[in-house]
Amino acid sequence: MGYRRHDEEFKRELIARIDGGQITKAQAAMEYNLALTLIEAVYNRKRVHSGIGYLPPAEFEAILLTGNGNNQPGQRTLKMAD
Repeated sequence: MGYRRHDEEFKRELIARIDGGQITKAQAAMEYNLALTLIEAVYNRKRVHSGIGYLPPAEFEAILLTGNGNNQPGQRTLKMAD
């Protein structure tokens, strides 16, 4: 299941909890924002991605910004798709 599908399901669950009186709209907004923060902190920044050479996105971005992607000690050589 992709991220968007998970996001849609999470929103449906929050709406159902609001409609059922279990939480307020403010609580739902806080839960949703917390979930987005966790996704950004863990999934998008630390998890390795096959599309960028099995690097975490933060490391890939740092290599691109500094230009240290080729044969530097401790760095991997990046091969960009054509």
